[in-house]
Amino acid sequence: MFLGRINAEKGVEDLINAFININESHNQKLFIVGPDEDQTISKNINSLKNNNIIYVPLTNKPEDIMQICDTFCLPSYREGFGLSVLEASALSKPIICSNIYGLKDTVIENKTGVKHIVKNIDSIHERLIFALANKKLMKEMGLNGRKYVQENFSEKIVVNAWVSFYDNLL
Repeated sequence: MFLGRINAEKGVEDLINAFININESHNQKLFIVGPDEDQTISKNINSLKNNNIIYVPLTNKPEDIMQICDTFCLPSYREGFGLSVLEASALSKPIICSNIYGLKDTVIENKTGVKHIVKNIDSIHERLIFALANKKLMKEMGLNGRKYVQENFSEKIVVNAWVSFYDNLL
C-alpha cells in the first residue's frame, strides 16, 4: 500500500512498475491512496487495466484501508519527515521505503522494515519479493515498528520535546 500525496517525487510510478513485475507470479493487490496532484498516476493506472492495482483518490479513513494491507510502501525521492511511515508503523505495518535522509529516523533497517535504493525499480522489486517470501519476519517487523513508534514518537514524548525546544529558545 502507498498512502500520501501522489506526484512524481513520491516514486509511485516506480512502485507500480515494480509491483507489475511481481504480480505476474503472485496474486497480490496494490492500493494507491491519495490525491493525484499531477493527474498522471490515475490515468496510468486506468490505462494499465490491471485489476490488482486499486486507486483510491480520497478517503477520510485511510487507516481502514491500511488495516487490510500487509505492507506499507513509500518509494519517495525526498521527504522532510515520513509521518505516513510512522502512522503505518503505529498500525503494526512493516515498511518498505526509500533509503533517503528524510526517512532515516522512521525505519530501522531489518527491524521495522526494509529500505530500497531511491529511484531504483529493481531494488523496490527485490524488497517486495522479500516481503512476500518472509511474511512471518515482515509481521515481526510491523510489531517492532509499533513498539518503536510508541517508545519514540508518542504524543507525550513529542509534546515534551517541543516544550523543551521552546524553553531553550526563551
